[in-house]
Amino acid sequence: MKYIYYILIIGVTVAAKAATNPGIVVNEYYSGSTGTIGSTAMAGDDYIEFALTKNITSATLAALTFGDTNSTTSALSGVFQFDKSTLDSVLSAAGRTSFLAGTIIVVKGANNATQELGYSPSATNATNDGAWSIQLVAGQGAKSDSDFKKAGDISLSITGDAVWISTDNPPDNTTDTSGFVSGLAHSSGSLGTIGTAIKSAFGSSHILSSSQPYGSSVANTGTDSATVLNLVTGGTMATPNGGLNTVWIDGLRVAAFAVPEPGRASLLLIGASLYLIKRHRPHPHTTKIL
Repeated sequence: MKYIYYILIIGVTVAAKAATNPGIVVNEYYSGSTGTIGSTAMAGDDYIEFALTKNITSATLAALTFGDTNSTTSALSGVFQFDKSTLDSVLSAAGRTSFLAGTIIVVKGANNATQELGYSPSATNATNDGAWSIQLVAGQGAKSDSDFKKAGDISLSITGDAVWISTDNPPDNTTDTSGFVSGLAHSSGSLGTIGTAIKSAFGSSHILSSSQPYGSSVANTGTDSATVLNLVTGGTMATPNGGLNTVWIDGLRVAAFAVPEPGRASLLLIGASLYLIKRHRPHPHTTKIL
């Protein structure tokens, strides 16, 4: 019962902030041990996981680009975008017009070749991660931007890498970070241009100062506003990352149905505060006059 109480409180709070939230964040990225697959895909066992913090249409998602960097985090490398036709088919099958806050979107390498497109979020299944997630295979549901000067695959390096998402489609050059809305990075040495930009824009909590062993993920175990990065052996693909991250994402899902409008969330918070003040105000007939 206490857990439900927490996710309701967090859900109302995050809904109240939704108007200023970019809507999508990098939540985790995993490095496998297999090599790259071609020039328009992703290293076979690697994956990137995004979490939605507000409702987003397929058109908005398809207008974004995302990718990684070289091992020194000094230059953008693979640049990808979501395939709108794939996203439209998911929403059509689900009977929805947008992906809801709390949804997890995974982009994965060709060794995980089956796309998972069953999407059925509801007000009663906030903890059912399968219903609240989709998995896209690089080169299918997520495609490389062939016009980018450094177009290529995504292969996450153990010594250092950065994963980002941007409103620029595509970025102007290999060091263009002007459209970044989210990013995480790790490095066992000094940060390059892109890693430094992520640290400057989003805070030092978005940087893990270590290498990333094969078979592990760089995972946010906190929230978007209070990011906590850890290495997680085996990763947690298409599910929240445990601890506060799980509470946060489940809260987003509750808010997507319980409080769909940010303005209504604010009114609920104000109303609850006034109710508590009224409840604790001394009764006029019992107040002592000194």
